[in-house]
Amino acid sequence: MTDFKIEILTADQQEKFHAVHQQLQNDYTSYLDYKLNKLNLPDPTENYLSKNDYLNEEEHEWKFMIHRYLRGRKWNVTHTLKSIRDTIQWRQENNVDRILLDTPQDDIDLSKQYAPYANHGFTRQHSPIYIEKTGRVKLNKCLERFSLDQLVKGHIYLQEFNCRRARQKSRECGQHVETIVTIMDFDGLELMTGRRALPLLKQILNIDNNHYPERMGQAFLLNTPRFFPVLWNMCKSFVDPVTASKVFVLKTNEEATILLQHIDSNQLPQEYQGTCQSCPTAPNCVPVYELP
Repeated sequence: MTDFKIEILTADQQEKFHAVHQQLQNDYTSYLDYKLNKLNLPDPTENYLSKNDYLNEEEHEWKFMIHRYLRGRKWNVTHTLKSIRDTIQWRQENNVDRILLDTPQDDIDLSKQYAPYANHGFTRQHSPIYIEKTGRVKLNKCLERFSLDQLVKGHIYLQEFNCRRARQKSRECGQHVETIVTIMDFDGLELMTGRRALPLLKQILNIDNNHYPERMGQAFLLNTPRFFPVLWNMCKSFVDPVTASKVFVLKTNEEATILLQHIDSNQLPQEYQGTCQSCPTAPNCVPVYELP
């Protein structure tokens, strides 16, 4: 696990970092106690060598978290303090630190039948990749089968899963990994489906902005329909401008070239001009299921 290097910050940024770190010390201690004792973490499947290894990693992650929130809140100390405290409260109230352990595998498998996706490989900068066939999401059936709260919880599960992938990758490669790269394939999206998804999308984006700031790396949007600019303009009204700047709408003739600039071929499914052979369902790495 890599240490947080405060010397990379300017003098003003270091002062603000120290202010936040000091003022949140009691909050951090209480939150760590909550995870260790009430939730019985760490997860034994994480294979830490000792409890001290886990505590050291938690301390490093806490510092990187403060840095993310400071960046996300434009280095405003007051806003950063409130945001982190709100996130700690939100995580406790929603049992977020247990979501990876408590979500049944059957629920995960079922969700992929309604919304085809895969947590698939890593970029050249070691960021986890999440691929979703957004245009093939069976939204009407999703809304019949799942409540809005369940769909939001599913998104939180995916965020936590990929944050854990980033943390594990940090250990493996010896450098801090914190961003998640997303590929969204809009092939098949219909206008009415896109409009009906807006309330859910707005709630998801609100959660990401409040509780996962600076986690998004690039988001590559593929096969967007002609009406997509209308939907995107609706979405941009509640998306942070910095986040919006990381979204790239790719033309059909440039998709493979741009993706391969960031991602090695063996980390991409063959349908996106990759050479992945490691998935159990390869070359169909992100299967689309037919539902009755």
